[in-house]
Amino acid sequence: MSTINSSTSYTTPTTNATTSNASNSSTSSSGSSGSSGSSGAGGLISNSSSLQQNYSEFLTLLTTQLQHQDPTSPMDTAQFTSQLVSFSQVEQQLQTNSDLNKLVTASNNNQATLALNYIGKNVTVQGNTFDFNPATQKSGVTLSYNLASAATTNDISIVDSSGNVVYSTQGSLNQGQNSFTWNGLDNNGNPVPAGTYTLQVNAQDANKTAINATTQVPGTVTGMQTASDGTVSLQVGSQSVPLSGVTAAYLPSSTGG
Repeated sequence: MSTINSSTSYTTPTTNATTSNASNSSTSSSGSSGSSGSSGAGGLISNSSSLQQNYSEFLTLLTTQLQHQDPTSPMDTAQFTSQLVSFSQVEQQLQTNSDLNKLVTASNNNQATLALNYIGKNVTVQGNTFDFNPATQKSGVTLSYNLASAATTNDISIVDSSGNVVYSTQGSLNQGQNSFTWNGLDNNGNPVPAGTYTLQVNAQDANKTAINATTQVPGTVTGMQTASDGTVSLQVGSQSVPLSGVTAAYLPSSTGG
């Protein structure tokens, strides 16, 4: 009987530890699921490692408890079933994290492959900063903007990298998509030097209230980068542009954009 008493004495703290660990494992499972939705592949791997450790500890405690339980007073069926459910939930969460990690990796690979196809092409991207070289862009550059509503006034400016306004004109007052071609000359009719320029659109309604204007500028894709979190961006001239910012793409021989 002394052996049975010793086992019984061991069972109580082990059961408590197992139940507590199962709860912690379930909590870790929930936490890992939440962070998986907001993190990249690196976050999934880290959370999976933590969950795997809890899973292994849970399994060790459960099997130890079964080995040392009092055969004359086995574990309550409801409690045992509850622990097995927790065990199953942790196992399912591990598989879910593994599958999500594979999906994220596959998605990143697809993004990188798509980005490679843009290299060497002319594109139109969301933004207002663009490179201009009068030696290679002798016909000027076409710039676009979209007005959220019709305007009463619309002042358009081209600003150089030092913040100086080199060119200004009156833009279209129409709601929606508009574009104009800048010939690369400043307000005095002189050619501007090659460099980085910014398009500014200042549209207002009859009450002098600013109207939201989104701008698109052209460029040529010269490269691509993949960040540590899997985000893919394109090198458009001197600018780094997210892949999602591309609104149109053209072959180099095309005049579009």
